[in-house]
Amino acid sequence: MNYLNKKNAGLIVLSVVVVLVAATLIGYIVTRTVAGKKSGLNGEATTLYTTTDPALTTAVPTTVWPPVFTSAPTSPAYATLYPGDTSPYTAAYTTLFSGDTASYTTAYYSGDTSPYTTAYVPAVTTGVYNILDDENIAVLAEPTVISIREDLWFLALVNNQYAMPADYVVNTAPAIPGSDVLLEARVAEKYTEMYNAAALEGIYLTPYSGYRSYERQANNYARKTQFYLDQGYSEAEAKAKAAMVIMPPGCSDHNLGLAMDIIATNDNFYTTPEYAWLCAHAEEYGFILRYPADKQHITKVEYEPWHWRYVGVDFAKAINASNMCLEEYLAAAGLMPTPYVVGVDSPGVG
Repeated sequence: MNYLNKKNAGLIVLSVVVVLVAATLIGYIVTRTVAGKKSGLNGEATTLYTTTDPALTTAVPTTVWPPVFTSAPTSPAYATLYPGDTSPYTAAYTTLFSGDTASYTTAYYSGDTSPYTTAYVPAVTTGVYNILDDENIAVLAEPTVISIREDLWFLALVNNQYAMPADYVVNTAPAIPGSDVLLEARVAEKYTEMYNAAALEGIYLTPYSGYRSYERQANNYARKTQFYLDQGYSEAEAKAKAAMVIMPPGCSDHNLGLAMDIIATNDNFYTTPEYAWLCAHAEEYGFILRYPADKQHITKVEYEPWHWRYVGVDFAKAINASNMCLEEYLAAAGLMPTPYVVGVDSPGVG
């Protein structure tokens, strides 16, 4: 009798353990599914939310999605970025700190980049220094044609290293009702929302330049290249200089219909109420400043306070919170583009 009682007790304990383990697994699955749906891309759960996804397990040791990074990667030393030319650096610092350059130099060269970020960047913003001068010209290589994921179409990275497929189709719509400036249709909806919200506060984010066809981008780039050729630059130098201002065809956010130049391409746009409003609220509608002043050495594009790129609300907030530009963020999150494979990848429709 005692033996049977012990045996029954053992079976009961084993059953309880099995039930607890099963409940735990079910709870985990339900929690992950609910979490994915709550923070999903455009309200949808995707495989990116599982802990088996390489973007989370290798690049980002967290289950939070989109990931937020507590600090941006350490930038190279000033001497590396601008070899032999310290005068703009000194001038920028002197203006802000009344001639005391010693502490700034000591802080920066000791590896502490925070003074550079917080003190030097405002000077760059006001045009004291532009890193994309002749000393930084690099011959452009042929860009890699990328595959655009249907579930992450809004994170497609195009720049002078990456190009969209030439036959990628973008479905467009007016950026705001009645405008002849277009955006990718889904982005246009968000831009209209942002425009209306700003208008309620007396801020008018007039669309200036949105979607551009491949052909129009090619013409714009050719004209800018010719401008530099006429100044005596070689063809390779002229193309590289032009790409600092206008991306080659297929390499621009505008070709994807994901970016808007707002009001005008004016260097002083950063001084306007419209720019201040965008800095405070654009992320709420999925837009980020695409080419910040302090990221020129990464983007290889001049500071453009008027150029705002759509990346989705969740990612806009995560990118801004991480203090990164789009290139930095996608690299850190394991979301850099993959090459387009002819005959395997569909060019897709935006």
